[in-house]
Amino acid sequence: MRSARLLTLLALFGCSKPDTKGEPKGLPPSAMSAATPLPVEARPFAEKLASCKFDPMQGLDGNCRTFASWMDATDGFEDGRADTWLVLLLSSSDPKWRYLATRKLEATGQRYREEEGLVVRVIEAAERERLAPVGSSLGRLLARVRIDRVSVLDRIRMLALRHELLPLRVSLLQEIAFYNQGSRAVFELVRDCAELSVPEIRIASMDGLWTGGVRRPVETCAVWRKHVDDASSDEVAARAGLHLTGWGHCHSDLGEWMRLLEARVHADRLPLAAFMESCTNICKDNGADSLLKRRALRLAVDVATRVTAFAEVRSSALQAAVVCDKTEGVLLAQRLARDSNSHVAEVARTIVVGK
Repeated sequence: MRSARLLTLLALFGCSKPDTKGEPKGLPPSAMSAATPLPVEARPFAEKLASCKFDPMQGLDGNCRTFASWMDATDGFEDGRADTWLVLLLSSSDPKWRYLATRKLEATGQRYREEEGLVVRVIEAAERERLAPVGSSLGRLLARVRIDRVSVLDRIRMLALRHELLPLRVSLLQEIAFYNQGSRAVFELVRDCAELSVPEIRIASMDGLWTGGVRRPVETCAVWRKHVDDASSDEVAARAGLHLTGWGHCHSDLGEWMRLLEARVHADRLPLAAFMESCTNICKDNGADSLLKRRALRLAVDVATRVTAFAEVRSSALQAAVVCDKTEGVLLAQRLARDSNSHVAEVARTIVVGK
C-alpha cells in the first residue's frame, strides 16, 4: 500500500520512476523508509498549477495564486518534515514543480542541510539545472548546507567555479560563507572566487564576505582593498569601495580608497552613483578621522556641482554632502534646487524641504 502511494505521488508530480528497489536514486534506504508523505493539502496543487505561467527567466507568474498558497502552507512542513518529498520533486521534468520545491525548501527546509542523502540529491539537481530561477534558488539552498557535517564541499566548489548558470553561482557565493562562518575552507572558496574573470562572480564573492567574513576581518578587508581600483569593471570597483567604507572594520584602508576616489574625480571617471555613496559611508563612520571626513565633503561638493557628471552621480554626491556636513549640504542643495538638470534639482528641493 505504501509503495503504491509512492508511485502515485511520483506520477502526480512528474518525477522519475524509482529504481527496482523502490528507492529514488541518491537517497539512502533509511531516508525513504522514514520519509513523511506530502500532506493532503499539497495534493490538489498539481491540478491548480497547470494554469500558472512559468517564465524561464523569472519563475512562476507573480499572479499565480497556487504559488502563494503553496508558500503559505504550514501543515506537514514543520521542522523539515517534508524535506524528503520536496527534494524528490527536484527530479521533476516540470520546472514549475522544481521551482516550487526549491522555494519551499528555502522557507521550511532543515534536514536537507545536514543529511547526506538529501544533500547529495540537491547537489545532483543543481548539476542538472539549466533554468535561471530554479538555479538561483538551488544556489541559496546549497549555501545553507552544513559543510562541517557533510563532506560535499568539493562538489559545491565545482558548482561555484564552473556551473553554466550564473544566477546559481551568484546566489551560492553570496550566502555560503554566512551559513558556514566556522569553515576556513568555505571562506577561502569565496575569497578565491573574488579573483575570477566574471565581474558578477567577483561582486557576489565580495558581497558574500560582507556577512560571511566577520571572523576574518583582516583578510576580508584585503579582498575588498584589492578590488577598489579594478581596472576591468567599474561595478566591481564601486562595490569594493562600498564594502570597504561601510563595513566598519577596514579603517586603515580608508585613506587609500579616498586617494583613488579623488583620482577618479580628477580624471572624470565616475560612471556610478555608488562611488559617491562611499563618501556617505565614511562620514557616517565614527571610526573615520575628521580629516578624512573633510576630504569626503570636499569631494562630494565638487562632484555635485559638476554639470558634466551623470545626474545620478551628482545627486548621490549632494546627499553625501548633507551627511558629511548638514549645514553646508543644505546650502548646496538650495543652490542646486534651480539646477538645469531636472533630476538633480528635484533631489535638491527634497533636501531643502526636509531640512
